Amino acid sequence: MTADEATNRLSADPDLRDFTVKVTLLRLQSFDEQALKPFGYDLFEGVPSTFASVSDIQVPVDYVVGPGDTLKVQLYGNEPAIYTLTVGRDGRINFPKLGPIMVSGMSFDRARATIEQRVTEQLIGSRVSVTMVIALNPRIRAG
Repeated sequence: MTADEATNRLSADPDLRDFTVKVTLLRLQSFDEQALKPFGYDLFEGVPSTFASVSDIQVPVDYVVGPGDTLKVQLYGNEPAIYTLTVGRDGRINFPKLGPIMVSGMSFDRARATIEQRVTEQLIGSRVSVTMVIALNPRIRAG
């Protein structure tokens, strides 16, 4: 559509009858490839320094476990099993075969030690590995 065609079409609109309409087409300045890159495009350039995913971050030393946090508990040895346990509103995880264990308000290291102690005392011949599930936990932030 040319500028004259656009002016005529807009002038024919009854709502614009009281206005003088003149369309002027502006020439666009040509841009190079660099000017057309979407915002944040440079984040994906280059070689990554590590292959660790963003969710594979270390739990901060001062992190305090609270309701809604999710722990992954892996038993190995006598009774191998993997459990994904969420801290309830009462501050406890419900550990199968061991019952509830209070972990809320503890540092992650102390909560891990508490779980390890219960497993060692009550599940003879079993060992445990406790990790924090970051992907499901919005309370933990990288950085």
